[in-house]
Amino acid sequence: IAGVLLGVFILLNAGLGLAYKNKLYPNSTLAGKPVGGKSLDSVKQINYIPESVKLTTESNTSGATQLKLSSLDTKVDWPKTEANIKKSKSWLPLVNIFKKHTLALQISYSQQALNKAVEAAQKDFAVPSVNWTVVKTDKASLSPGKSGASVNAEQLKKLIAQSITTTGKAVEVPLTEVKP
Repeated sequence: IAGVLLGVFILLNAGLGLAYKNKLYPNSTLAGKPVGGKSLDSVKQINYIPESVKLTTESNTSGATQLKLSSLDTKVDWPKTEANIKKSKSWLPLVNIFKKHTLALQISYSQQALNKAVEAAQKDFAVPSVNWTVVKTDKASLSPGKSGASVNAEQLKKLIAQSITTTGKAVEVPLTEVKP
């Protein structure tokens, strides 16, 4: 009986291996999109890159802005993505057809364009601090200064890159308090 079960197990794995040779396993997602049972060619036809990423702040005092990802020359790096897909395949397809597969999408973008976008965000979201000011009413008095905010550029670059390569969700612009 053990020999028959082993033979059936081997035949099922061989058959499923052939059936999914050029397809992704069921329950597979790529960048959050379901791609199970699809061929690699059909997977490449899906648009994975969002049109834009929303940049916002917690207080939203400066409003929000949309960063168009086309301005960053954003593209899917298919050779690296295909390598990730191949790594997810196993010599035991019988086990893998029941597992959930979250596949990594590799995206490339222009670092120079990202730097320019972060510079623009610094202008859009930075709030200058205000030193003491003289308030003239019946009597002259001093009004205390107000703290401002500066954009943490390196952290913002990381957050934008992470948003591009994962979900395209809104990015909370990291602000640092600037005291007067």
